[in-house]
Order: sequence, then C-alpha cells, then structure tokens
Amino acid sequence: MCAVCNRRHGMQVHHIVPRHLGGSDDPSNAIPLCPNCHDEVHARYAPGRATRVYTERELRGHLERTIDLASRQAHLAVGNDDWKHDFELVKFYANCLDRSAFRTHFHNELSFADFDQALEDTVLALNTGLGRTRAGTLIERAAGKRMLVNAAWRDKMDGVASVLTGCLWTSIQAAVGSTASMAVFDPTAHSDTRWTAFGNGRSMR
Repeated sequence: MCAVCNRRHGMQVHHIVPRHLGGSDDPSNAIPLCPNCHDEVHARYAPGRATRVYTERELRGHLERTIDLASRQAHLAVGNDDWKHDFELVKFYANCLDRSAFRTHFHNELSFADFDQALEDTVLALNTGLGRTRAGTLIERAAGKRMLVNAAWRDKMDGVASVLTGCLWTSIQAAVGSTASMAVFDPTAHSDTRWTAFGNGRSMR
C-alpha cells in the first residue's frame, strides 16, 4: 500500500533520506510508494507543479499513518468503530455525489459551467473531505477517501474519482480546444485539486 495515497498497485521502495545525502539501505529508511507518488516525491520545483517537495518529516509521518491504517485494516469488522467511521465517510461521499447538476437533464439546465463546477467540487470532496456548495461555500468537512480503512471501499472510491476526473478532463479539452497539448491534474489531491491546461496560455483552476 502506498504510504502517500494509500492505493494498492505497483509498489516501489523509496529512500526517505537519499543515499547521496547519507541515507542507508536499512528498512527504517524505506517507504513504499506507488509509481505516481514515487515520481512526485522525486520531482523538484518546476513550472506548473501544484505541490511542493516532500520533507523527511512528512514522509515519515505518511509512513506512520499508513502503518496505523494497515493495522486497523487487519482488525476491521462489521460494526466496530472503524467500520462505523468508514460507513459515515461513504455517506458523506454519497451526499457529495447527489448534486443538482448531476440530476438535472442538460436540456433543462443548459450550463456546462455548472456541470464542470459540480465535477470539480465532487472530486475535491472525495479527495480532501471538503464539501462545498456550487457557490463555493464550505458546508461540511470530513476526510478524504484515502482515510477509509476498508481497502475495497477505498479502491471503489478511487474508481469513482477516476471516472469524474476523466469527465472533467474531457470537458477541459473541449473548453480549451484541440491546441491544448498537455494538462496537469493532481488526482491524488495531496493539496487543493488543481487543473492547469497548457495551450494558448490558458490556465483553469
């Protein structure tokens, strides 16, 4: 399980303190990361980057949190506190998905902007636990999907977020035109959800 996004695919081992800075190959200096997070941890400051470089303290904090999550996951049972915690989070995500822009037929609402905003707000809620209205007012604060203890539920919510992200990316492409050659989006949402589309100098956030 990735210690940053808690996804379960293609784990790689990262040196918390790089070897060229004196870090050892001891397991105490290792952290499991998925390929996406591993690339992000190794990345340096660059134009368009939406997140900053991870510090040693942050990586160790992620590792400790993930070890605790794995321990709770092993003891998860229907009806216990962690199961109830997950159940409440899933109810929160369901409420975030219940938006008028998703329920109203497009020929009635006729607003791509509202639909795009609903997509962005929902992805933000799933990733960070921040629920807000169409106007941007914060109405509820919970936890992001990576805090789900149930690994299967976490995977399912990752899938939902991926579908919504795909819809939003399609809409962004349509908005900026075929000349937009690249887009940067933080699907794991370690920080605020942000889109940056490159093409004709246009940026969307």
